[in-house]
Amino acid sequence: MKRPSETAPAFRQGMTGVLLAGAFACLPGIATAQTQQAAERDEFFWLGEINKASIVISSEEGLLDTELAPANGKALDAVIANGNAPDAERPGTVITFEPLLFERGGVEVTLIHAGRSSQDMHATYRAAMLRDGMLNLARQLIAGPVDRRRT
Repeated sequence: MKRPSETAPAFRQGMTGVLLAGAFACLPGIATAQTQQAAERDEFFWLGEINKASIVISSEEGLLDTELAPANGKALDAVIANGNAPDAERPGTVITFEPLLFERGGVEVTLIHAGRSSQDMHATYRAAMLRDGMLNLARQLIAGPVDRRRT
C-alpha cells in the first residue's frame, strides 16, 4: 500500500470528483439535510455532516481505501435516515452515534475516523451550532424591529 503522501496527488489530479461521485451517489439525503430548518441542525445533524466530510477527506488523503468509501457512505446514510424519521432518537454524542454507524457498516467503517477524535467532533458541532444561532440573530437584526402596535 502506498503511503498517504504518495496517493494524495493522484486524487488532486482528477480522482477527487470520481471519489465524491461514488461516495455520495448513495446519499440522497444530502439535499434534504441542507434544507433542514435550523432547529433540526442539532448535534445529530452535525455529527452526520462531520462524518460525511471525514469519508471524503480520509479518502483523498489515502487514509481510507477509496473502495470502502461508498459502503461507508451508505452506512452513514442509513444512520442519518433513521435519525430523521419522525419521533426517532437523534444521538448527540460520538459515543452514542458511532455504535449505530458500526452496526450498519461493520468494523471497516471505523477507518473514516483516522486522525480524528470525538473531542474534535464535539467542538466542531458546537461551533457550527453557535454559528447557526449567530446567523439567525443577524437575520433578525437586519430585518429591523417589529412594530408590535400593528399585531
